Amino acid sequence: AESYDWIYKNQDEAVKIFIKATKSKLDPKSIKAMISNKQEIEYSATPKHTKEFADFLHKMGIFRPRRAGRITSGTMRTIKRAADR
Repeated sequence: AESYDWIYKNQDEAVKIFIKATKSKLDPKSIKAMISNKQEIEYSATPKHTKEFADFLHKMGIFRPRRAGRITSGTMRTIKRAADR
């Protein structure tokens, strides 16, 4: 929870870290707008909307779900590769 509080309190620094870590070409102002919009993004250690996210990744062709409710190590590797892009 501390890291989430830190992001809200240090948004400019969080944007710099995000850009460096992801090599993002997005405009820093756009990134700041995204991370500061509490209606758009909620930082929490509790997973939320994972099915919607998985459905989106499937629709984009990034991964194919196996069985409902079962995440395999192969699926996790695919998700990690997609996140690293």
